[in-house]
Amino acid sequence: MNQNVPLDIYLVIGLTKESRHWSADFLDQLKKELNPAAIHLVDLPGAGKFHSHKSPRTVAEIVDEARSHQAFHPERRRLIVAISLGGMVAWEWVSRYPKDFDGMVMINSSLAGVSSTFKRVQPKAILDFFCIAATPKGGRKEKLILDLCSNHQENAQKIHPVWTKLSLEANMRFPNVLSQLIAGMRFRPKQVPSIPMLVVAARHDRLAHYSCSEKIAQISKARFVLCEDKNVGHAFHLDGPEFLVREIKEWLKSTSF
Repeated sequence: MNQNVPLDIYLVIGLTKESRHWSADFLDQLKKELNPAAIHLVDLPGAGKFHSHKSPRTVAEIVDEARSHQAFHPERRRLIVAISLGGMVAWEWVSRYPKDFDGMVMINSSLAGVSSTFKRVQPKAILDFFCIAATPKGGRKEKLILDLCSNHQENAQKIHPVWTKLSLEANMRFPNVLSQLIAGMRFRPKQVPSIPMLVVAARHDRLAHYSCSEKIAQISKARFVLCEDKNVGHAFHLDGPEFLVREIKEWLKSTSF
C-alpha cells in the first residue's frame, strides 16, 4: 500500500438499511486505524437521503443511480467496502466502472448462480423475514432484525435505540424493500472485477451461509478471511468492528494500490 497517497473509503450497506446504520464503533475504528482522507457514506436509491426515490429492481440500475451522487478524487486511492446486498452493488459497480475504485472489500455477501438460494438466505432466516415484514416499524421490528443479523447481544442492545429512531424517521417503504429483494435475488454477475479484493465472512452468520463468501473469493481469486467468533453474525460491522478493520488494514498493507 502506498501510505503517501490519501485514502478515500466508500461504504455501501445492505438490504433495507441506510448509511446511518453503519455502527459508530466501526467508523471510529476505520478513522483510527486507516486514517482516511474521507469516508463517504453511500445511500442507495430508496434509502437514507434518497428515501423518497424509487428503488430499481436491478442491481445495475441501483449502481447507476448511486454512482451519480458520488464525488471521486483521482489523486486519492479509493476503496469500496460493502456488506450483504451492498456487496452485490459493489461487485457490479467495480465490474462496470473499474476506474472508480482501486480496491474492494465484500462482507457477508452472496451471488446468484454462485451459491444456492438456501445458502444465500438460510431457511430459518426466510421465516424470520416474514415475521419482520409483518411487524410495524419501530422498536419491535428493529429488535427482530437485530435478532437475525447480530450475534453480539451487548452491541445489539446498544444500537437498538438508534435503529429504532432511524426506523421511525425514514423507514424504507415496502415497495422499495421488495425491489431491493428482487434486485438482490436475481443479480447474476457477468464478469469478475479486475481490482484487488478482500472477502470477509462470519462462520456464524445466520442469514447468509459463509460458504457464499468463500465461493466469491474463489471465483475472484480474492483473499478470503473467515471469522470464527460466535459473537459475530451478519451485521459484521456491528458485532466485530475491531476484527473487520484489522483484516482490512492487514490486507491493504499487502496490496499494491
